[in-house]
Amino acid sequence: MKHLSLNSTPIRSSKQLGHLLKEVRMNSKISQDQLSQLSGLRQAGVSLIESGSNGIRLGSLFKMLTALNLEIIIRPRPQHPSDSHE
Repeated sequence: MKHLSLNSTPIRSSKQLGHLLKEVRMNSKISQDQLSQLSGLRQAGVSLIESGSNGIRLGSLFKMLTALNLEIIIRPRPQHPSDSHE
């Protein structure tokens, strides 16, 4: 999978989010076990989030974000003629 930029990549799936969080963790030279200790999550929970599992709890996601010193910013999705209306 290609490198994702923290500042410009829209995240539109749990797989993209998991990949980005794994990339941040690895670039920080933190193991899943170390991140589990920092976040209070089990190592299996860290792995589920990084794999893009759809069944994660928001609270777990925010614990992981906090441990990695990250935050979420919500913004409107740009409209393009090819976008479908949901």
